[in-house]
Amino acid sequence: MNLPITFTEDDARNVHFSHHDPMVIDAQIANKLVSHVLVDDGSSVNLLFKPAFTVIGLTEADVASCPTLIYGFNGDALLPMGKIQLPVTLGSELQHSFKFCTFVVVDCPTAYNVIFGRPALVEFGAITSIRHLCMKFPCDNGGVGTVRGDQKSARKCYHVSARSIYMVRDEPVEDFIDLLPPPPTERVVQEEDDLDPRIGDDRALEPMDEIDEVCISDTDPTRIIQVRKSLPADVRAAIIAQVKENQDILAWSHSNMTGIDRNIIWHALSIDPNATPVRQKRKPLGTERAEALKLEVEKLSSINFIREDVYPIWLANPVLVPKPNGTWRMCIDFTDLNKACPKDCFPLPRIDQMVDATSGYEILSFKDAYSGYNQISMHVADQEHTSFQTDKGIYCYIVMPFGLKNVGQPIKGLSIGCFGPG
Repeated sequence: MNLPITFTEDDARNVHFSHHDPMVIDAQIANKLVSHVLVDDGSSVNLLFKPAFTVIGLTEADVASCPTLIYGFNGDALLPMGKIQLPVTLGSELQHSFKFCTFVVVDCPTAYNVIFGRPALVEFGAITSIRHLCMKFPCDNGGVGTVRGDQKSARKCYHVSARSIYMVRDEPVEDFIDLLPPPPTERVVQEEDDLDPRIGDDRALEPMDEIDEVCISDTDPTRIIQVRKSLPADVRAAIIAQVKENQDILAWSHSNMTGIDRNIIWHALSIDPNATPVRQKRKPLGTERAEALKLEVEKLSSINFIREDVYPIWLANPVLVPKPNGTWRMCIDFTDLNKACPKDCFPLPRIDQMVDATSGYEILSFKDAYSGYNQISMHVADQEHTSFQTDKGIYCYIVMPFGLKNVGQPIKGLSIGCFGPG
């Protein structure tokens, strides 16, 4: 077929300018008319996402093994479910092209059902024009077929990409079948872990290599560390022996944390003497939030992180923020207090310097200062300035809480004092 493929302004007659929209089309895949198909010549593979894979009627028994990792533009790696070859038809009834394309099946959140990468474009001999939101290709009958992008669908995908909404429809069909993303899996979190705001964060990275859980205590089965399984045997044994020998200096729960002696460091607030103290008007909480606040206050009181206070001159409201795991995180609205405190210009570490500092090392430990803020005490005279109000009374912090201005600087200063400026 020697017919030239060209684009004219007539191809853009239904496109709203100006735009930078991607090309999102409908395509017939495995006898299903699939919507929200992204045409992406930057992708080295064709991708079929699991929700669409399921609605099409396929199962894991239909896929072949695909051990190769898929890498995104940000370097994140994803292990596919497998790969499968499916019939694909592009175009209209009169001008169409039929090919078999290989898809890599993946399970990850996205607003799209399918991504047509370079393999599909090469297979169909397709040429795309983003300006015209149009794709043309040689047809089986010798003509030139055309598929136009759905600009409205492209913009909808852009706006709902974080919500992972998938659509697939049978042929013929009048409406799309909406598939809502599955609810988050329930995670079992220890009660005391709620004191660390990093716990329950969905953005936590998972190790790519397999890990082993090793109990390092002969008397306490809960003292478990995770060690990379592929480490050389001698290195692995040395790490486990070192941790076992020094397990007494590790905190396995908040009750193990005795805190930093006040003779070494404590945190004081440099409140502007000309600032007017603010007592925030109490904000009522709903039943669920009020119950979560009650439990959090009882927990903090039991480990001596907070105490009751009377007649505070600075008073803040607690704010309950939902965690991804379905529980609640208690924060304190220190906005007014922070405005009255000048910024501490003590230099904090820069992420690029921290990354450079790991260069050249074969092993990296992920042990960190667990609830580091809470190990530094507040100056006694400033404890009452951290007061917050609840249904059961007024409380203030004995230890340095999250949310205060300049709390990063004492942590950095303490680490320099203990380990040096490296």
